[in-house]
Amino acid sequence: MFGLVAAAGLVSGIAFTGWLVDVPVLQGFGIAGYPIWPLAALGYLFLFAGFAATLLDYRVAPLLLAIPLLIALFAFTAQASGELPGVGTPFSVERLVWGAAGFRDPPAINSIVAFAFLSTALLLSAHRGNISAGLANLLAAASLCVGLFSMVLLFAIIPARDTVTRTLISPFPAALANILLASAFLFWRQGTRWNLFRARNRLRWPLVGLVVLLPILPLVVVRWVPIAFLVSPLSTDLIAILCNVVVVGLLVRLSIDRLAHQQAKSQEITSALDVAAIVLTRPNGEIVHWSRGCEQLYGWSAIDAIGRQMQELLQPHGAGANGREISGAASVGEIDLSVGCRDGSRIRVLQSTQVVERPGREALFVVKMLDISDRVRAEEALRKSEARFAIAAEAQRLGVSHWDIASGKLEWSPGSERRLGLETGSLSTYEKWAALIEPGDAEALMDTIARAASNHDELIAFRYHLRQNDGLTRTVEGSARCFYDADGVMASIVAANVDMTERIEQEAALRASETRFAIAAEAYQLGISDWNVVTGQLEWSSGSEQRLGLEPGSLSSFALWEALVEPEDTKGVMDSVARAAANHDERITFQYRFRQPDGAMRTIEGTARLIYQEDGQLASVVAANVDVTERYEREAAQQLRSIIDVIPDATIVFNLAGTIRSFSAAAERMFGCDSTTAIGSDVKLLIPEVIAAAHGQALARPFDAGPRDASGLARELTARRVDGEPFPVELNVGEAWFGGERMFTGVIRDVSDRHATEQRMSELNAELAHISRQSAMSEVAADLAHELNQPLSATANFLASARMLIERGEDSTRVADLLKMGEDQTLRSGEIIRRLRDFLAKSETEMRAESLTKTVREAVDLVLFGTAQFGIKLSYDLDPAADMVFADRIQVQQVMVNLLRNAVDALREQPTGAREIVIASRRVADGMNELSVSDNGRGLPKSIGGELYSRFATTKSGSAMGIGLSISRRIVEAHGGKLVAMDRIGGGAEFRFTLPALEEVEELEG
Repeated sequence: MFGLVAAAGLVSGIAFTGWLVDVPVLQGFGIAGYPIWPLAALGYLFLFAGFAATLLDYRVAPLLLAIPLLIALFAFTAQASGELPGVGTPFSVERLVWGAAGFRDPPAINSIVAFAFLSTALLLSAHRGNISAGLANLLAAASLCVGLFSMVLLFAIIPARDTVTRTLISPFPAALANILLASAFLFWRQGTRWNLFRARNRLRWPLVGLVVLLPILPLVVVRWVPIAFLVSPLSTDLIAILCNVVVVGLLVRLSIDRLAHQQAKSQEITSALDVAAIVLTRPNGEIVHWSRGCEQLYGWSAIDAIGRQMQELLQPHGAGANGREISGAASVGEIDLSVGCRDGSRIRVLQSTQVVERPGREALFVVKMLDISDRVRAEEALRKSEARFAIAAEAQRLGVSHWDIASGKLEWSPGSERRLGLETGSLSTYEKWAALIEPGDAEALMDTIARAASNHDELIAFRYHLRQNDGLTRTVEGSARCFYDADGVMASIVAANVDMTERIEQEAALRASETRFAIAAEAYQLGISDWNVVTGQLEWSSGSEQRLGLEPGSLSSFALWEALVEPEDTKGVMDSVARAAANHDERITFQYRFRQPDGAMRTIEGTARLIYQEDGQLASVVAANVDVTERYEREAAQQLRSIIDVIPDATIVFNLAGTIRSFSAAAERMFGCDSTTAIGSDVKLLIPEVIAAAHGQALARPFDAGPRDASGLARELTARRVDGEPFPVELNVGEAWFGGERMFTGVIRDVSDRHATEQRMSELNAELAHISRQSAMSEVAADLAHELNQPLSATANFLASARMLIERGEDSTRVADLLKMGEDQTLRSGEIIRRLRDFLAKSETEMRAESLTKTVREAVDLVLFGTAQFGIKLSYDLDPAADMVFADRIQVQQVMVNLLRNAVDALREQPTGAREIVIASRRVADGMNELSVSDNGRGLPKSIGGELYSRFATTKSGSAMGIGLSISRRIVEAHGGKLVAMDRIGGGAEFRFTLPALEEVEELEG
């Protein structure tokens, strides 16, 4: 449709452009003598624009359509006045403008009709009425007829010379544009018809008569118009032709409308029939028609099915699992079949076959198939449901009865009477049933039914006692549905009867068992809880909460239980439940502590059963809770007493307030106080330092901080015996609960002997270190004498030279220089002697800030006195950032002396030019500075192995004592560092030790 409109616009645009650029070929599309006039081309352009605006629902559409209407009006006025333009007159831009203004060369009849009819039709299309829609379609059909007529005249009667024929001939562009636009309109409005010609009302027959009389109209016009209006014959012919065109257009429109209506109706019937699963076959079973419903039902397309045998395609079988295959042509009538589909599945269908006789032709079988798979499945499900109901009724001893009140007939489901202990048919009527019922129960049941009937109730509940043939009585209860007739009178009752005899007996036995269980639970302090995991509700057996020292309802939910239980115990219980739920275990054991309102702590333990839902999710936890507080107290007291009796150290048990509750025999001997006097007194009388510092900074603070802070506390304090003598002790504290009270157990050890031993060992180590230094210096005494000999000899030489100059009376300046050099050498000798004396002196340890570089160089001077005499190359790699340490200078120098002496001894085996010692320092982690001494000697001896730092272990010969490295390691560890030895890469040995950096010490002190 849009393509037709666009093509019409393109045709008119090309023709109009031909006039603008003066190209005659474009003006008439190659047909000489019949160009489209500029005003006509312009009218078609506006008609195209108005049509497009109408389709796009633009508001400017009526304005655009008004221009072709005006052009048609003025052109018709010009034609009626007899001013017919010539054909083929040359045209220019000046004439185009003049013609548009003076209406010269107006459009032809074809264009006038197209402008008038199509513009009016497009304007009428905006209205929703049937009359407007029909009239619009009629005008478009008439315009189409005029266009086609003009096209025929143009190609068939061009040589005609009469004026009328030449007037009706339309230029090819105009006729083509008219046909395209009219066709587009009819395609666009093909769904609308002029319903007045089909309306079942009073206008139908007058309109039909009008249509019949319309062909006479041109004859009347030819005869009557010249006489009435005195118009020219040419005008009369034009009017007659126009009337014929209108009549033809109307008849064409009515014919198209009738055909479209019949086709739509036929299409509706065909579509409706095609939805059903219908097959047409020949008598031999060959398929000749396969509906769309069959395609949807079986999956086979019409192309796949037509021409094939129906039995081959569908492979039908008789209904049921053992149905036999159906072969041959279809049989008339209905049959239940199982047929195959394209995907391999089979469905159940109800096939209905009829024969259509065709005279002179082969008969056809019409096969209609209805898919009854869902119905078959529903029936099968119903049968299974009835079977399950029968099994459930048997299992639940359920009997369904139907009492027809009017006839008194009583029907029972199969097996119901036997389940009540009666023969089948024993309760076939109301009278037989009433004869076996206890009189009071029958009367009460009838009163219930009467009340339900008066209130028009639908459901009632009942209970009665039924006497069996053997004399036993059974209790039956259930519910019933009441049915009423159209007048509201109760007509029948359908009841579900359940034999409750055994359940009532079981309930009685259960009540007796619960009574016995309650007595046992009271005796054993047992509480049964049921925790609904989904809702959080917690139910307890009768008296359980009171037995736990709580009011009833205090533990009615999990949140209330959790608020009273110790947090770590709650976590332990919930972790156990979570693990069991993950593994789908059924039983767990548990233990928890909770605090009573009076502050006492109770210990509960027990077992629980986990119950799960059908989907495996935990539903509830049923637990047996036993109060084991008293048992735990007895066991704990016995255990504590047994532990206290075997511990050799003094043991004191005291509470949070410091009151002594237990005093062991070892404590009696240690403090000189018997247990009778000590129990009940304050522990601070024996250990004053426990709470002496700022509200218990030593031991009481951990007690107040919480139960976990005090446990495992160990420190050295000063205790006091009964006679007031103080002595050092080591105290270890443990925590326990006794009778709901938090208790602390202190294990006390007298460390007086240990302190004395440590003091003596410290003195011995100092003596041994002093001896080590003396031994080291004794080995370097000869080297020291040689070193002192040099400055002393130089001093003597400088003094002798000065004396000689003085005797000669030389310049005093030269004498002063010699005396100054002699003084320097004397001071050098004194400094060497001072350093040796300080190194050998026995003094107390003095920790202070020292320069590592200065300390190292002094130690080197003590050992090497310059390296030339040994042939050793000494290298320093000291990091200025690791210079200051917090240490005892003499002890650090002792370590350096031992390491340097070992390095010198190791290098004696090396050639003179290949001896090297490297001293380096660097900053390491944890606020320590590291100092290393490495040589390129023989390396660490393999024979000494792990005994490198053992005392008296040495690989040297002669008078070596083997205590240097042992003492060096103790010195380094006393400073908080570490001494390690390793083989040097490339040969030799390397010793490293760390000392605390001065910055770290300042941070600790701050």
